[in-house]
Amino acid sequence: MIDGVSDDKIGGVIGAEASMKFNAQLQSLSTSRNFVRRFLRRNGWGHCECDIIIVVGEVVQNILRHAFVTDQHRGQYEVSLVVDSAGLLITITDNAPPSNPQAWSSVGRDSAHGGHGLRLIRGLASTAQFIPQIDGNCTILRFNPR
Repeated sequence: MIDGVSDDKIGGVIGAEASMKFNAQLQSLSTSRNFVRRFLRRNGWGHCECDIIIVVGEVVQNILRHAFVTDQHRGQYEVSLVVDSAGLLITITDNAPPSNPQAWSSVGRDSAHGGHGLRLIRGLASTAQFIPQIDGNCTILRFNPR
């Protein structure tokens, strides 16, 4: 049981979906992880929970650390999950100023200063796309069944 909600699995339910918005505050990180964790357990993805929670956590941490640097308390991000015939699709959008993913590089950066999150995301997700939009940013993560 997490946050008073049962962890019972329903099974791999194609068409299962959920979405939730969060304030761009550090306290929202654990709440968003728990939201994803409950969805995974209820919809037959509990066996991949660790990898998926790490990936979602990295994306959200990057949003909180980099996207809302100037006014962290006014922004929001949304996590949407869908189980489809190809697997699990997670979309994370924010309303921060658009960011150019081509500029995100840890090349030449001292490893003590971070830069490992994007490699981790790309290593654990089947696919990861980072798309700047007019009114924010969008991350699309795909996890294939194992």
